[in-house]
Amino acid sequence: MGGGKSEADGNPNVPEGSSADPINLNDIPPVQAPPPAPPPPSEPETYVELYDQREWVRTTIALVLLATLVLLVGGIAVTFMTGTINEDGLKALISGLLSPILGVFGTITGFYYGTRAAEGGGG
Repeated sequence: MGGGKSEADGNPNVPEGSSADPINLNDIPPVQAPPPAPPPPSEPETYVELYDQREWVRTTIALVLLATLVLLVGGIAVTFMTGTINEDGLKALISGLLSPILGVFGTITGFYYGTRAAEGGGG
């Protein structure tokens, strides 16, 4: 290598025998910050649509069960009044058909209004 002293002589950060040119920090371009991320959406737009659809399904199920209950009670009353079934048949129909339907209707209605109250919708 050359006979003169280089910048690497006596510098512990430069390996021996290498010639190091000084680094000019003004030649380094400034670091650009990345653009800020867009804020996250507060709620998806489809939430309202899903909520409305869920309410529609719940209402439809409740109305179908109510119609079934009304038709069942009306049918039992008509068959008993026309004399098609006797008192024993009436008791069997009430315990076999009316009680389970009434229980399901009460469970679904309670769940519906309980969920609405928990969501703050009132009843």
